[in-house]
Parts: sequence; structure tokens; C-alpha cells
Amino acid sequence: MQDKTQLLQKWLQELDNNNNNGFITLESIYKLIEDNVNNRFKKKGLRYKFNYRMLTKAVGNYFRDVLFRVIENNEDVKLVSKLGTFSLSKVLCTKYNPTKFFTYRKDGKLITKKMKFDVNKTDGYFYYIYWNRVKAYRRCKIRFSRRWKRMIYKEMVLNFGDCVDNTKYIKYNERCNNKRAKEKIRNLQKVS
Repeated sequence: MQDKTQLLQKWLQELDNNNNNGFITLESIYKLIEDNVNNRFKKKGLRYKFNYRMLTKAVGNYFRDVLFRVIENNEDVKLVSKLGTFSLSKVLCTKYNPTKFFTYRKDGKLITKKMKFDVNKTDGYFYYIYWNRVKAYRRCKIRFSRRWKRMIYKEMVLNFGDCVDNTKYIKYNERCNNKRAKEKIRNLQKVS
């Protein structure tokens, strides 16, 4: 059996070779681990065959449980394998309106659209699930479906829920040359 680091490097190379517009999907992970997991099942004497449905159910159920705990119970939930923590946060949008860029392919062409969020419905706050991740995963992103975003809106606005206010930690002007202002922001981040 190959060393775990060699196997991981092989998987990462294959994921880089697959063109998923920079995203790692469950399907690409399944294709890479299918043979290894099936071999482990045979060694243990199990008759089951590992399939894509088993992987999606396991990952889906795990994240469903985590997101319910984050949104409904307002917990900070630690993820497995030192992936970081999820928590519910809000930002008061005084100096900007949150925007998001959507990039997708249509007929082979790469299309990018910009969408602005209307924060007047939420008293000027923008609610989101914050992933406090370790340095190794700083380039990774998780896309949450509309279901979870609606659930956040329902829980926070309609049911008068509350969560951590991260307004003071956001760098409003990153191009600011004022060293004192940058030091104040750093000190505020260290305090909590």
C-alpha cells in the first residue's frame, strides 16, 4: 500500500488536472477514492461496494447536522480533521453594500455577473456563516445553497434571533495608508 502522503499528492495532482473551474467536487473526490475504499472493504470482509450515493449521503448528513446546529442553536461548531469552525455572524453595512460575483459557463463561454444584496430588509445587517479556517485552507470556499440562506434570514429576522456582530473586525478601507488605523484594527482583532 502506498504511503498516505504519496497517495494524497497523487490525488491533488489528479484534481488539478480535472477542469472544474477551480472547484473540487464530490464527484471528483469519489473517483479518486473509490478503488482505495473498495479495497479496504474487501480486506475487512464486507460485501458492500462503495458508491457515489454513500459518499453524498455521508457528507450531506454531516454538513446538514452542522448547519442546523450553527443556525438554529447559534453554536460555534468545530469541524472534523481540523478544518476549522463554523459560526453565524453579521456585519452592519454602513460603508458598503455586500456584492457577490457569480461565474459560470454557458455555451462554452465564461460569464461573470455581479449581484448586490438588499440589506434594508435586515435592518442594515448582512448575515452569513463564517468559516474560521486554518491557514492551509485559506484558498478554499464553501458554497451554501439558498435553503441555508433562507433559514438564516428566517431565524435572524423573522424570529428575532441574534448572533456575533463582526462589524468592527471588517477592514473597510484596505488601501488606507494610515498606519495608526491599521494598528487599531489589529488590536481590535486581538482583543476578542
